[in-house]
Amino acid sequence: MGLLNKEIPSTITQNLNPAFELHDYQKDAFARFIHCLNGTFPGKENPLHLLFNMATGSGKTLIMAGLILCLYEKGYRNFLFFVDSTNIIEKTKDNFLNRRAAKYLFNENIYFEGKRVSVTQVDNFDKNSLPKGEHLADGDRWKEEFLQKICAEYQSKVLTEDRKYRIIGVPSFYNEDRENQFREDLDNALRTVPQTQEQDS
Repeated sequence: MGLLNKEIPSTITQNLNPAFELHDYQKDAFARFIHCLNGTFPGKENPLHLLFNMATGSGKTLIMAGLILCLYEKGYRNFLFFVDSTNIIEKTKDNFLNRRAAKYLFNENIYFEGKRVSVTQVDNFDKNSLPKGEHLADGDRWKEEFLQKICAEYQSKVLTEDRKYRIIGVPSFYNEDRENQFREDLDNALRTVPQTQEQDS
């Protein structure tokens, strides 16, 4: 299998919450997982099955978060958890999804090759039900790039109006990661688009 490389990839160290310093045994767990994942050895089967035998409170969930980052870089996109109680699943959801949670495991922003990605919950793994946004499949990424181009090249303007209504075109788009920007774009449009005489009266 070769020598064990204990250098942890930056995709793990930079994307985990910096408030949690990795212990040596956690670094060792990452190194051994990566060694087994990338190496070849007699009896290795795919998919790879590994067990981490670690004590309560030793940071197993942080290891899980790091392994997700490692596997995401390898092209994996869907991760399934099995737990034996509602209490554990709620804590796990908080740790993986709630950025305001005290034990949120990831960095505020997660980047792979300069592209921001999001961790989201889904009810099933049907392709049509998976969320859209920064984590678009490569084949769909043109949609976001197209929207960003519109934002950069166009200004807000009134598309149509009458005495009761007006429709304003706003070159912006919404997803979870740019909610504040989207609200700011809307506020700017409402402030800068000229008011009609009927609406001023």
